[in-house]
Amino acid sequence: MSMALNELEQKRCERAMGALLERRRPPAEKEDYFHHFLENRPSGTIDLRTIELGCNTAVDAGLYTFTFAKTGAKVSGRYTYTYRWNGSEWLITSHHSSAMPEKE
Repeated sequence: MSMALNELEQKRCERAMGALLERRRPPAEKEDYFHHFLENRPSGTIDLRTIELGCNTAVDAGLYTFTFAKTGAKVSGRYTYTYRWNGSEWLITSHHSSAMPEKE
């Protein structure tokens, strides 16, 4: 089943990606990455998703596809989010996202 990313999930993804890039790239490179990514007008869908709940923890892992309106290109990838319940809200404790490996 394919499910469109809602605005909250998209913002969550952008924040998590920003946090990851914060540690790996200088500020100018991070800004450049997002400008180029967003100028292609991405739209995402979650293609497969598994959510596991624990005691005050959760793991959300799955597969997604970005379609870029400007170019028509599609990129498939995988993601994992981990969360912790702090008593009033779920907080992201880690995030990973990467494009699927090329098939030979």
